[in-house]
Amino acid sequence: MKKRQGAILTTALAAVLAAAALSGCAVSGGAAGNQGAAGSGGTVQAAGQGLSAAAENVISAEGEGVVTVTPDIATLELSITTEGAEAASVRDQNTASYQQVVEFLKGRGIAEGSIATTNVYLNPQYDWSSDVQQLVGYTMETDITVSDIPLSELGSIMDEAVSNGANGIRSVSYKSSQFDETYNEALALAVENARSKAEAMAEASGVTLGSVTGVTEYGANTEARYTQNRMSLTAAPEMAAGDSAMNVMPGELSVKANVSVRFGLQ
Repeated sequence: MKKRQGAILTTALAAVLAAAALSGCAVSGGAAGNQGAAGSGGTVQAAGQGLSAAAENVISAEGEGVVTVTPDIATLELSITTEGAEAASVRDQNTASYQQVVEFLKGRGIAEGSIATTNVYLNPQYDWSSDVQQLVGYTMETDITVSDIPLSELGSIMDEAVSNGANGIRSVSYKSSQFDETYNEALALAVENARSKAEAMAEASGVTLGSVTGVTEYGANTEARYTQNRMSLTAAPEMAAGDSAMNVMPGELSVKANVSVRFGLQ
């Protein structure tokens, strides 16, 4: 009987010790877990504070640079319009005039790669003067874009093209063969403009401007190298006679660059 009670007491004591051990492990593990979470959270917070402090130790300024350049190349858009009662006849007339214009351009030294057909349409024409719709004929138009024309030859090419099949001039565009170099100059001016602004802000804030930490170019548009002079000109009989070359005044191109520059502080 005593032996049995001793065994019961021994078993109960072992259970208590085991429970205590398990309880201790759970508390220890929980503490470690909490310490790990707190440590991780502290690191993230510290990193966040560090980034915020670094971001505040910067001055950002936007700059613009503009350089003017005289264009030396032109792009010309010619049009050929024919009208008639029969669609096939109108097409044939238009095609013949188109080929005449292309041969003329090649004869003036324009490369085939600089001659492009940019628009073709053939449309019926109706008389709407009465309640009954009446077909009166057809109109066909073909547009030819000629690029890389030396500016010194533009006037005579426009004039002679009218004498060689074209009966409309839709537009003249100018550009500079030195655009890329000019744009780089504008970029340099834009960065200097941004530095001047940043120095003024730093002085007013009582801090010293440091080195550049980042530069962003924005607003770049290659179309800016062109300036459009829309003419929408239909050839007059006296113009077709080729008495004199058309006058051309291209003016100047303004090449613009915009940047955003970030400076550190000392």
